[in-house]
Amino acid sequence: MELLTFITFLIGGIYGLINTYKYAKYLGIGFSIFYAVFSFFLTLIAMEEIAWGQWFFGFKTPENWIEINAQKETTLHNLKGMQGNTEFLRLAYGIGGLIGILLNKYSIFKKINVHSILAIWFVIITIHAIVDIYSDFIEIDNTLDLFLTLSSEFIELLIAGSAFLYLWINKKRLL
Repeated sequence: MELLTFITFLIGGIYGLINTYKYAKYLGIGFSIFYAVFSFFLTLIAMEEIAWGQWFFGFKTPENWIEINAQKETTLHNLKGMQGNTEFLRLAYGIGGLIGILLNKYSIFKKINVHSILAIWFVIITIHAIVDIYSDFIEIDNTLDLFLTLSSEFIELLIAGSAFLYLWINKKRLL
């Protein structure tokens, strides 16, 4: 599933960057910056998903990274302090998507708002993140904890898919 997540994030990031460049005049500077930053982070997350190519090319993790990386990989999201706390990023993404849907009420945001068809995706991502954060502070049933751990990869795929669909739907809507 991680390979599919990587591919989806990478395609989304490249797709977003190409379209941001292509339609920059139509979007204007502010919305172009938004799409460029969003797309850049999709590409960054894609590379994090495969440990910056370490999976494919088998290069060794630098010694100084081994000491500070919980999984001994060349990744940022597994650095001590960040490892095990990515649910806060998932929550921010889920809430951001839900806010984007609420922006449909305001014509000024029509170039960046989120189509309501993606609402269920963002609700699932947000609820999962809330329960995951809750489980960090309150002891929960082992079965629920196992479910959260196992379903995290699926949530990452939902994030990648919703990000790509967001860009694809908005391009269709804007044109």
